[in-house]
Amino acid sequence: DQANARLFSENSELRQQIASLLSGIPIASPNRHTSTAKLPLPDKYDGKISMFRRFLNSVKLHFTVSPERYAKDSAKTGFVASLLRGPALDWITPFLEKNDNIMSHWASFETNFTSMFDDPHRGKTAVTKLSLLRQGRRAVSAYAAEFRRVVMDTEFDNNAQVYWFRSGLN
Repeated sequence: DQANARLFSENSELRQQIASLLSGIPIASPNRHTSTAKLPLPDKYDGKISMFRRFLNSVKLHFTVSPERYAKDSAKTGFVASLLRGPALDWITPFLEKNDNIMSHWASFETNFTSMFDDPHRGKTAVTKLSLLRQGRRAVSAYAAEFRRVVMDTEFDNNAQVYWFRSGLN
């Protein structure tokens, strides 16, 4: 019971800190017409390297679509913090508890977040994926889309890209 009470208390404190960070977000008046697209919230991020870029790109898309909402760096970092769980939440907790300056500076936050959770060997990982990538039974367009996503992390010239693309075709 004591452990649950302590966890509940810590959770409440973290939620208050996140709310405090998000409090700088201007809220649109219900009477004001805005043309901002409504995006679904990104999936929660738990620290998996394989999901990092998808999560970060989704978050950045929110910043782009709603620049007025995320005008302050603290709104950006607070938004990201509210979507973390597991090891990623464990990583950010000390920054929140100590009201660290990183929570007020998106560029520093993004740099630290990326160095912690992104693939440090992105190019090598891409080459490994390309060596295993095959069209299989799927359409060429589906194969090509996955190929483009993977090959963008390499420094291959056009000739090398054509070679790798053809090697995976049926």
